[in-house]
Amino acid sequence: MNQPEASRVWPRLFIAHAAIVAALTTVCVALFESTPPEQGANIGAGILAMPLLAWGLPWSLPHLIDPYQFDGLSAFSWYVVVFGPAVLNVALHGVVMAVVRTRRKRATRGGGLPA
Repeated sequence: MNQPEASRVWPRLFIAHAAIVAALTTVCVALFESTPPEQGANIGAGILAMPLLAWGLPWSLPHLIDPYQFDGLSAFSWYVVVFGPAVLNVALHGVVMAVVRTRRKRATRGGGLPA
């Protein structure tokens, strides 16, 4: 794959990554919020939240190892623990892409990579 083709793939992957995380997060939060606590656990929402934990690795590892350690948290804190790592990975992905793009622009202008 030559350089121009490779430079078009990464933004598309980033957009796909962000779209998947945003869609899963939105659906899961909506499902969790639509189920009253007195009705018990929403198993469907829990199953949908599982891929978000994988998209959040390595930051979601504490929740994967022992999910019951976060049972006493408020709803907002629990959402941050479960969905935050996946959102953090999207943000880090975007930062890395911006840094790489900036360095490539500097290198193509003849300035080379900064020391």
